[in-house]
Amino acid sequence: MQIAQNSNCTIVMLEEKEFSIQDF
Repeated sequence: MQIAQNSNCTIVMLEEKEFSIQDF
């Protein structure tokens, strides 16, 4: 999980949970 690199994308991931981290 690349949280440090894409904090904004991670926040969206936690809110939606419909996207996969691989998309980011």
